[in-house]
Amino acid sequence: MTDSSHQDCFDPDATMAMGMAFDHACLSFYGDGTVLVRDIIAKRIIEAATAGERSSIRLYEYAVATFGTDDVPAPMSSEGRSHRNSVFAGVTPAT
Repeated sequence: MTDSSHQDCFDPDATMAMGMAFDHACLSFYGDGTVLVRDIIAKRIIEAATAGERSSIRLYEYAVATFGTDDVPAPMSSEGRSHRNSVFAGVTPAT
């Protein structure tokens, strides 16, 4: 039996954002990435979501930043703008 008192629970919106970030991050690594890459991505997304992050773009950025590479394509916002490194700059791109 698992002790559920120590497990984090996420609401449906958080779970959706986490799933989107995970899928985009895995696909950014030329397909689905290796098992190790997927595990690292998942752990980083869970870490950020546990800290309260709910933006799929920022969750994605946090996960791929682990690998210290700039040649991973950034996801595009609904306005078609790249959000690469916006979480690190601390500034939301101007509209």
